[in-house]
Amino acid sequence: MKRNSVEPPDAGALVFREAQDTLSRAADAARPDGALIRAATDAEAIGSWLGRYGASPNTLAAARKEGERWLLWLTDRQQRLADVTVDDCTAYLAFLANPQPPERWCGPAKPRHLPDGAPNPAWRPLQGPLGRASIAQSRALVHGLYEYLAAAGWLKANPWRLLPRATNPVAANVDDPQADIIERFLPRAAVDAVLQTVADFADGTPAEQRHAARCRWVFVLLFLTGARRSEVVAARMGHIREVNGAWWWRVLGKGARVGTIPLSAEFMTELASYRRHLGLATALPSPGEDVPLVCDVWGRKAPITASALYKLVKQTLAAAADRDAQDPQLAARLRAASTHWLRHTAATEQLNTAGADLVVVQRNLRHASVTTTSRYLHAEELERHRQTTEHRLGPSGGETPAG
Repeated sequence: MKRNSVEPPDAGALVFREAQDTLSRAADAARPDGALIRAATDAEAIGSWLGRYGASPNTLAAARKEGERWLLWLTDRQQRLADVTVDDCTAYLAFLANPQPPERWCGPAKPRHLPDGAPNPAWRPLQGPLGRASIAQSRALVHGLYEYLAAAGWLKANPWRLLPRATNPVAANVDDPQADIIERFLPRAAVDAVLQTVADFADGTPAEQRHAARCRWVFVLLFLTGARRSEVVAARMGHIREVNGAWWWRVLGKGARVGTIPLSAEFMTELASYRRHLGLATALPSPGEDVPLVCDVWGRKAPITASALYKLVKQTLAAAADRDAQDPQLAARLRAASTHWLRHTAATEQLNTAGADLVVVQRNLRHASVTTTSRYLHAEELERHRQTTEHRLGPSGGETPAG
């Protein structure tokens, strides 16, 4: 299969593939004359669109995932790309917010294929209903797909253009913290619990000690830099360079844009420790050094995969939650956290504990707008809370009950 091609995802039933084959033959017969792409089927048309993102691996991965999910949904409805109406677009957004039946569409993260290459019957295209931000991203990607195919003459028009801008099937609710303040971060007590949990790993067998060394390095790396998971797995030791006596990490970020992250003396000490664990000859990296910034655990100096990094972080967070089970609030946050929470945590700590300037943190996280970064700034909200709570009913107002 070509790199950018798309297959109908296997969701535990070959009926999807069979249906798509039938629809593809119909699409081939109805292929418009004069189209600027050579695609003969819906899957090939989506593959042509994905070819635009070859220089941006992160965007390509997101686009491929959405293209596959959209194609699977259409296949289940016996529709082709050209059949879609405005009502179908609205129905898809509602489906993402509430996939039905859930046992058919949702399940824990599993590989698409088994080790022998066969479809994995346990794989599902969704882990559960998507939140507002994820639905907005899905909508933007499918809209872009239709823009491309309409401009190429492969489709007559883009029905996504006709949706109102405010269309969103997920109503705002108090359980969906999306707006003013970033809440998905770990307090310092949770960070300490994770590091202590990792330290406990080091008391085990040699294999557990290797695991502990890599775990500590991963959490130090994510916590101190706020890097994205995709940026970590793509990084090499040689991307860390000394300029005028200061160490910097050159990062390939979203949109294939290169950014830089300042590195502290603490970071460089932790890096030297991890390099010793890997058996590297020098404590500090050399220009052009191709050793991955995070390696697999088998000593092959191969890069860790994005899924393995995510799994490592989630398992360690769960172990920390078990260790601190006597604190239900802390344990719940640890279980809910993920790699991206550590990015939020880094930004929150830089702004609210270290007192870094807002523009500095914006550049460190490589946000396009300082407005995005300002959502991590809790000091003003805490002061607003303090001043507001000075407004009391009277002497009998009482104190906040414990527990």
